[in-house]
Amino acid sequence: MDALKVVLKSSTASFRVPYFPAFQKSLPVPPISTIIGIISCALGERVKLKGLHFLGYIFTYEGIAFDAWTAHTWDRSASGEVKCVGTNIITREVLSNARLTLYLPVKELWKGIFWRPSGILSLGRSEDLAYVEVPPKVVKLEKVSSGEVRGVLLPKELGGVGQALRLPIYFSWAEPRTPVATDLFFIIDAHSPAYVKDSQNKWLYKDTETGENVIIYSRDWLLSRLSPNGKEVNRRDGCRRDKSKIHGGEPR
Repeated sequence: MDALKVVLKSSTASFRVPYFPAFQKSLPVPPISTIIGIISCALGERVKLKGLHFLGYIFTYEGIAFDAWTAHTWDRSASGEVKCVGTNIITREVLSNARLTLYLPVKELWKGIFWRPSGILSLGRSEDLAYVEVPPKVVKLEKVSSGEVRGVLLPKELGGVGQALRLPIYFSWAEPRTPVATDLFFIIDAHSPAYVKDSQNKWLYKDTETGENVIIYSRDWLLSRLSPNGKEVNRRDGCRRDKSKIHGGEPR
């Protein structure tokens, strides 16, 4: 199978876990919703799940650092007014020297959007600026029945190892933004690889260029994760990009 391979790098990355109010812990692997957000940022318009034939990625980092941040405390008055009532200092976990390798459907347009992104690419918060390491290129993915993986999210169909969390796949566009597609994943940290077997012979692929194994999520599986009332909304006209201005393969 052919795939467009895009490698993004950043000095820092952070993917906040929402269950820690006094400490901003980071996931060691970003959720699928973050990846879709990165693609949408580069494209300049909302990416729909049905527009992705497949999606795969590997996330690695060198170490973990901690940073002190100012957090604003908000409160609601008896009249319903929400206002800031003070600040506090919290500790934020930051992943250093991060690398995100994307495997996307081969679309000539997408080669150009990562060289000339519509928005500012980041791996997490807005200050975690990312850049494309090498020109995006087409590589061969070979289906394998078993192998070692690292820096990936295992779907529950392959799970049983690693930390298990329910993570977002897709968010609604309307405010307040809410997850309309979620699922249970087993998080395989880049520093704690795991050996998995793909008995269904549909998840695990090997990058023939590097020999690394990656989990590929099919479009049908992604769409099946939508909640019964979840819908993919139409993109806003104001977010559309003039594709005639994209020049594939030309660096910024």
